[in-house]
Amino acid sequence: KHTPSNAVCVAHRGQAIGIGGGQQARIYATRAACDKADAWRLHLHSRVSEISVGEGASRTKRVQLVRRWIERSSSALPGHDRQQPPHTNLPEPLAREEREAWLASFAPVVLSSDGDVPFRDNVDRAHCSHVQAIAQPGGSANDALVTAAANEASIVMVHTGVRLFWH
Repeated sequence: KHTPSNAVCVAHRGQAIGIGGGQQARIYATRAACDKADAWRLHLHSRVSEISVGEGASRTKRVQLVRRWIERSSSALPGHDRQQPPHTNLPEPLAREEREAWLASFAPVVLSSDGDVPFRDNVDRAHCSHVQAIAQPGGSANDALVTAAANEASIVMVHTGVRLFWH
């Protein structure tokens, strides 16, 4: 309701954990929402408590270190091999299997879209973030293909018939 058009929201137990909006293409909004949802869940990992900063460091510094650890745990992101700042302790990054198991442990994770999901790439990206259900208005010429992609990924596809994308 409060995002620009092309809005995608990822939620867990009634809480928005990733929002992507105002993008030129729905896939960019989906990627942004899923990336944010993944980061939110990784912030809750027990290894985050092992991150320490030097005495007198600001809260912002700690948040930056947590973000760096999350990025190091995402093998697709560059910079995972950078040196640690002095007087800090970053635990070893999560292995791909650990990261996937952690993200998969959150259920339910759902994705909603203000307009139709026009292509399967949105479903494929949602699947990478362990989304279990997608709610979208439907109405795309590719609805059958997108729904088939959701079925392949064992994602429940709900066509609400309610379009919130108004231009």
